[in-house]
Amino acid sequence: MGWAVHPDGLREMLHRAAATGLPLYVTENGIATTDDTERVAYLESHVAALAQAITEGVDVRGYLHWSAFDNFEWSEGYRPASA
Repeated sequence: MGWAVHPDGLREMLHRAAATGLPLYVTENGIATTDDTERVAYLESHVAALAQAITEGVDVRGYLHWSAFDNFEWSEGYRPASA
């Protein structure tokens, strides 16, 4: 979809959310692309950022890439809307 990819942003936001003192669950962290090579690189970099946050003391209890029902809200079906 042409969006910027910034894996360290996930780590930074996990630290900010950890300030609540509550355990954290990442409930969606995917990329809208048809390029599987890009998808694998995205997931590897974001899971590495998640692991780094955990190593740094963030209490992450769960991680979901995408749910089975994700993106049903798109009026275009299962693909991004045309630009």
